[in-house]
Amino acid sequence: MAKKFSVNPTLAAACSVLVWGSALPIVKVVEDKIGLLAFMGFTYAAMAGFGVLNHSLRRRPLLEETIFRNPYFYARWLFFVLHEGLLVAGIYTVQKRHMPFLILINYLWPTAIILCSVLLAAVRITRWWAFLLGSLIVVSSMLPEIIGSSGITLDLFSRRADCLAYLVVLIGAGSWGMYSALSRRAGDATGGSTVLPIFQATLGLALPISFLPGMATWTRLTPLSALLLVAYCFLLFLAYSAWDLGMRQGNVVVLSLFADLIPWLSLGATNLMLHIDLGRNAVFSAGVLVLGATLARYGTLQKMPVLAAYEEPGV
Repeated sequence: MAKKFSVNPTLAAACSVLVWGSALPIVKVVEDKIGLLAFMGFTYAAMAGFGVLNHSLRRRPLLEETIFRNPYFYARWLFFVLHEGLLVAGIYTVQKRHMPFLILINYLWPTAIILCSVLLAAVRITRWWAFLLGSLIVVSSMLPEIIGSSGITLDLFSRRADCLAYLVVLIGAGSWGMYSALSRRAGDATGGSTVLPIFQATLGLALPISFLPGMATWTRLTPLSALLLVAYCFLLFLAYSAWDLGMRQGNVVVLSLFADLIPWLSLGATNLMLHIDLGRNAVFSAGVLVLGATLARYGTLQKMPVLAAYEEPGV
C-alpha cells in the first residue's frame, strides 16, 4: 500500500512567510488604484471562494455543530477579522513614503504570538532574562526610525491620518498574536482551517458595497492587473491555510522565529515595487526588531524532551 502523503505543518507554515513578505506593497499598489473597500471585498471574497472550492473538491464533511458552540471559534473569528481589516485599512491610509515605518509596526506580530502563546497556549518561559530583555529590545526597535539621524523626526507624525494608520496596524498586530495563540490552544475543536472561508467572507462583504457610486474605481484595474490580483488571492489562500495548520500542529516558537524574516522581505519588496528609499534607520530598526524577537524566542526555548512532545499534533 502506498504511503499516504503528509505535509510537515511547521515547514508548510514557514513557506507562507515568503508570500507575506511581498504582500504589503502589493496591497498598497492595488488599493491606490481601486480603493479600500474594493480591494478588501475582492481579495477576501476570492479567498473564501477558494476555500469553499477546496472544501468541496476534497469532499470534507460539513462543519460540525459543536464548532459553533465553542467560544474559541468566535474569538478566532473576531481576531482574524480585526487583524486583516485593520492592516488593510492602515496600508490604505498611510502615505506611501511612510510605508517602511508601518511595516515595522505590523511585524511586531511574531513577538505578539509568543506573548499571547505564553498566556494562552501553554508556551513556557525558561529564561526570564532573555524573554524580558528581548521584549524590551523589540519595543525599542522603533526608536532609530523615529529619532532619525538628526534628532526626532516629526514628519512621521505630522499627519493625523498617518498616526491613525500606525495605531490600527499596531492593534492588528496584537490581534494576529491572539488569533494564532487561540488557534494553537483550540486545535481542531474550532474547525481549524476549514472555517477560514467564514472568517474571510466576513471581510468579503465589502465587495458589493464597493460597487456603489463613488466607492471604488474599478475602471483603473486592467485585465492583467485583475489576473495578477486573482493569483495573489490564491497564494494568500494557500498561505493562510498553511499558517493555520502550523499554528495547530507545528512548532509555534520555530514559526514565530522564522516569521522574523518577513520585515527584511517586506522592506525589500517595498523598495522594489513602490520605489521608496528605505534609509539606514529603517534597515537598522528592522535589525533591532529581529534581534529582540530572536532573544525573546530564546527565552521560551524548551529542553529537547519537552520540545519533542511540544511538536506532536494537538499538543
